[in-house]
Amino acid sequence: MYLDTRTMIFTFATGSLIMAIGLWIVNLRSAHMRLMTLWVTANFAIFGAWVLYGLRDAVPDWLGTLAGFALLVVGYALEFAALSLFCGRRVRAPFLASLIAGAIAVNAMAFFVGPHDRLSILVSAFLVASWLVASVVTLTVGGVPEERTSRWLAAGFFLAVALADAAGGLTDRAMVQSMILAVNYVGLFGTSLSFILMTKERTDNELMQTAYFDGLTGLLTRRRFVESARRELVRAERQHLRTSVLMLDLDHFKDVNDTYGHPVGDLVLQSFGAILHASLRSFDLVGRYGGEEFCVLLPGTGINEAAIIAERIRSIANLTPVKARSATIQYTVSTGVVQAPPRPVSLEELVDRADQALYEAKAAGRNCVRAVA
Repeated sequence: MYLDTRTMIFTFATGSLIMAIGLWIVNLRSAHMRLMTLWVTANFAIFGAWVLYGLRDAVPDWLGTLAGFALLVVGYALEFAALSLFCGRRVRAPFLASLIAGAIAVNAMAFFVGPHDRLSILVSAFLVASWLVASVVTLTVGGVPEERTSRWLAAGFFLAVALADAAGGLTDRAMVQSMILAVNYVGLFGTSLSFILMTKERTDNELMQTAYFDGLTGLLTRRRFVESARRELVRAERQHLRTSVLMLDLDHFKDVNDTYGHPVGDLVLQSFGAILHASLRSFDLVGRYGGEEFCVLLPGTGINEAAIIAERIRSIANLTPVKARSATIQYTVSTGVVQAPPRPVSLEELVDRADQALYEAKAAGRNCVRAVA
């Protein structure tokens, strides 16, 4: 073995170890600790593989070749498992273990049968490349748009390493092998850094969902609704557009919680949230304003059209009972409707006027709509 190649192998091994330790330390409290544990374990396995490859002149050939290959396959298989779990795909441990065992068995047969271990090198190269290609496919199929960049970046590194390892099985020229090791070294850091970026984007998206959307109904949180509604009011004023606001409140909701329990009350809230989703346009703003109170801002909508929309929502809710356990819960909603005046107006003023209209609906017997000009 050439000295420069051996040096590169040990450099690669050292890089794997440093990356594994760094990932472990940085992600001790990661929200995706299980995935990071798999990835870190994979890096430790890859570290052991390249150490054994580097010691092939000092240890029995079967140990350096077969054990090194086994560790490398385990490492890439664990990375594949981590990526699959990240992408929401189920990973069956027995099936994964059987694939690993099969790859190791095929490589062992090639090692003992092939002359001058060329067949073993060829088989091991293409088996490893197959694992890497499987990771590429996992990363590029499906996924949410917010994570597409980091996933394709990781896929690019995996594909580069796969092509390099496949080429390595076709030639044993020292210069080519050194280039392949260099690609593997860059790929090690590239895939790991891409995986960190993927998990960071996923965590950021989860935090955004928590901050922006109510976990029960999927509607905007009050804070996010207020921020968005204020911007919409400024835009409407600048473009001289009509804007209306609805305040909706579920009637006697406390009785539902007291009679059936809060889990059933949550089902009612979820049902009404779904009705609001289905009844409004994509650019309308709707948020959960309080416990059972909801607020809707309708851009480009006058009070008459807004009252029609409110009445449609009321009617659908009235005709959509919630079935829970052995009970059927019939609920109703009262709504106040106002239109923004042709002058600068704050969201707080509009909400206060809509609240007053809502109180009029409550006083009129509930389960009705009151529009106040």
